[in-house]
Amino acid sequence: GVSALTALYIGARDHTSVRKTVHTAALVMAFAGAAIMVLGILLAGRGLTAMHTKDELMGGAVCYLRLYVLGTPALALFNFGNAVLSAAGETRRPLNYLTFAGVINVLLNLFFVIVCRMGVSGVAIASILSQYISAVLVIRLLLKSRESFGLRPGSLGMDRETMGRILSIGIPSALQYALF
Repeated sequence: GVSALTALYIGARDHTSVRKTVHTAALVMAFAGAAIMVLGILLAGRGLTAMHTKDELMGGAVCYLRLYVLGTPALALFNFGNAVLSAAGETRRPLNYLTFAGVINVLLNLFFVIVCRMGVSGVAIASILSQYISAVLVIRLLLKSRESFGLRPGSLGMDRETMGRILSIGIPSALQYALF
């Protein structure tokens, strides 16, 4: 929803709507990431039980999942930034950031698991850190941008109509994506 609306308004040269969409979407995604994180922490055990996770794996799986969801706010913010930048025609830098974060993830996995002997916790922490690295890089790029899609902390606000448009496109798209 963020990408579609942002691209529409950029194409129409409606800079006011671009700014409103970007700043509303930033808050929507931050809140969604935080909500998913909280739900993931609270429901990790129940979800894994519903999936019939073996008893001998349950402790490690719950630990991993609860740690892993700590990265969902970063994942949401990276996806927000990627959507905005893709709508503006900038796809290379977010991909580079994601690639860099992926390399960091692999290196941290090796460090935490082999050197620190952290096992499942180390793998989850490596994932979290790499997600926050990619989010910081893409948000930093939006903060530095002078374009209408640039992010300005003082302009953050929730426009109900814009939020409704974002969700009316985004929720069906997310459901379709989840089904595939």
